[in-house]
Amino acid sequence: MPLSKQSRPCDYLDEDGETVYDFGCFVEADVAYSVIAPKLVTVAERDKALLTFKEEMQNYLNGLSEAEIVESDLKKMLTDKSAELADNLSTEAMKLSPCEIYILEIHDAGTEIVK
Repeated sequence: MPLSKQSRPCDYLDEDGETVYDFGCFVEADVAYSVIAPKLVTVAERDKALLTFKEEMQNYLNGLSEAEIVESDLKKMLTDKSAELADNLSTEAMKLSPCEIYILEIHDAGTEIVK
C-alpha cells in the first residue's frame, strides 16, 4: 500500500519532465486481512474494504502538516490510525490488521530526514 504526500513544487522539472517537490513523504506498508467466513465475503466486498483502508490512510497523511510529519513519530501515528481503521472496517466475516510500515522516507528541500 503506497502512500505519499508532496508539497512545495519547484520551478523546474526532473529529467523525465515531472514536477520536482521540495517536500515529500513516502510510505510503503502492508495490510493483512483474514477471511473468517468465506461464504459471507465477496471479492468485491474485500476489495472495497481494502480500498477504503488505503484511501483513509492517504487522507490521514494528506491532512498532516509538514511540521507534524517531520517533528512527530509518523510511523507510530500511521500505525495507530491503521489500527483504528482496521477495527472500524473489520466484520465478523473478515478481519483487517493494522498495517506494517516497511519504508518511510521524508525529504525536505533535498535532504532526507531519517526517522
